Amino acid sequence: MKLASRVWPLAVASASLLIGFASCGGGSGGGGQMIPGDPGDEAVGGFWTGSLTIDGEPGAQELVGLSTDDGRFRFISVDTEAQFVGTARADGTSVTGSGTAYAPAGFTWRDGSTVTTVTMTATIAERDTFAGSWSSATGESGTFDFDYDPEYEKDSSLGLLSGVWIVYDDNLNPFAAFTIDPDGRFTAQNVVGCTSSGRISVIDSRFNVYDLQSSIVGCAIAGDYTGLGALGDIVSPNDVFLFSVSNAQRALLLGLERD
Repeated sequence: MKLASRVWPLAVASASLLIGFASCGGGSGGGGQMIPGDPGDEAVGGFWTGSLTIDGEPGAQELVGLSTDDGRFRFISVDTEAQFVGTARADGTSVTGSGTAYAPAGFTWRDGSTVTTVTMTATIAERDTFAGSWSSATGESGTFDFDYDPEYEKDSSLGLLSGVWIVYDDNLNPFAAFTIDPDGRFTAQNVVGCTSSGRISVIDSRFNVYDLQSSIVGCAIAGDYTGLGALGDIVSPNDVFLFSVSNAQRALLLGLERD
């Protein structure tokens, strides 16, 4: 199953929470870019689909992820919309990482906070599997287990993003419009007047992942954000752009559909 078909329902469900939020950013809220390791280390980049467990809680949550070969990652719970954002590095097949865990909207971590630090240790088989354990400063811990999605290996280019994109609300009514220029710059506005602007950049043209920078004004979520995005397919190739961005206060997820 393609990544877009998994993440798209979550992005649509999130649209009403984002108040017309705009894409773009260069890195993650949990840290800056990392320098790749030795040539013998496994590459950590990929699209990932799998599950997340939380110790002491029954069952598992569906988890999707996006990571880059320079070490940035964004993992998202499809069930709760919690996000885990940070950087990771491989030493051979062993991976260590750290960053920020953002509680789902309307919920908190065990100490009552909405944002906490998180660490992970894992084992990776390049472009195949990625599994390990995680723990937060607020006391939560658990495991994650991913399989690789080869949609990561689609080429990226700004030409694929150029044009007008629409965000739809929970009732599938147009809520916000984005215009992305051929150089990756964009502007956006929603139906209640919130505006944003920013820039999208190609990280590595061999892989379907983009760097994002965004500034949002006129909203409760106003601020500067950074993040990662990817193109997906719903009806036709590259007809949806999915992205996650964050700052020190919050992480946001959005899906844009080509107009």
